This record gives sequence, C-alpha cells and structure tokens, in this order.
Amino acid sequence: MDNRRMEITEIILTSALVNGIFVLIIHSWIKNTFAKELETHKAQLRAETAERNIKLKQVFEPQARVIAETYAKLLKLFQNSKELAFSIQGGNAEKIKPDFEKFNESKKDFAEFFFPNAIYIHESTADKIRQFLYKLDGMFILNQQKTSLIFQVANNPQLKKQLTEVGIQTESLEKNTSEILHLIYTEFQEALGLR
Repeated sequence: MDNRRMEITEIILTSALVNGIFVLIIHSWIKNTFAKELETHKAQLRAETAERNIKLKQVFEPQARVIAETYAKLLKLFQNSKELAFSIQGGNAEKIKPDFEKFNESKKDFAEFFFPNAIYIHESTADKIRQFLYKLDGMFILNQQKTSLIFQVANNPQLKKQLTEVGIQTESLEKNTSEILHLIYTEFQEALGLR
C-alpha cells in the first residue's frame, strides 16, 4: 500500500508539475501576445498623435500669425482714431487732414487684412472686432459734431447743452471701444492658449 501511495503521490506531483509548466507556458504566451498588441497599439497611437499634431501645427501657426497681426492693426487703428479725435477736438485744421488720411489708411489696411483672414478668428471675437470698427466710426462722427458745435456755440449759447451731451457720448463711446479692445485681447490670448 505504501508503494501505491507513492505512485499516486508521484502521479499527482508529476501531474501538478506538468500542469504548472503548461499554465506557465500559456501565461507567458498570453502575456507576450498582449504585450505585443499593447506595443502595436501604443505605436499606432503615437503615429496618430504625431499626425494630428502636424495638422494642428499647420492650422495653429497661421492662426497665431493672423491673431498677432490683427491685434497690431487694431491697436494702430485705435491710436490713429485717437490722434484724429484729438486734432478734431483741438480744431487744428492743418493736422486734421493728415490725421484723417492716416486713420483712413490704417482702416483700409486693417480691412484688407482682416476680412480675408477672419476664418482664423473665432466668431465671437470677429463680432467684437466688427463692433469695435462700428464704434470707431461712431467716435469719428461724434467728434466731427463736437467740433462743429464748438464753433457754433460762440454764436448760439443754447447749443452749449448739446455740446456737453455730445462730449459725454464721445467719452462713453471711447471707453466702450477701449473695453471691447480689451475683450478682443483676452479672447486672442485664450485662442493662443496663453490664458
């Protein structure tokens, strides 16, 4: 009976050893197969990421250039509008014409650049830019009215109240225009990932 137990024990141990080896082989094979599949998937993801980054770079670089140039042109236009307003308010006839030409030139330069490149600018920001341009025109018109009233007040003191109202409207519009320019600046920074 001891012999029989030994044989059974040997069979069980041999069977366990064979099964253990078999399990280790299968486990190793599965692990190796999944590792290969995982590496293949990782390589595929890296390739897709690189391709997407190249595409994004091809869009982002022109967009960044358009944003920077648009903002520079907006600043120039705003500065030229303020110089023109100052000349109009000061009644300096010699300075009004060159400042008006400078303002119109910067407005034309901006329009020629912005409208063909607006595709690179988010729609809400482009709307703010259009508001900004509209308000600049409004400031110009109010400044012309103010200048006209300044010369007329001397002959008609009743126009003084109207002159004050136009002055208040002009200041309000200039403040609003500055606020819109700041919003545009903030949205441009967000588009460039700087905020």
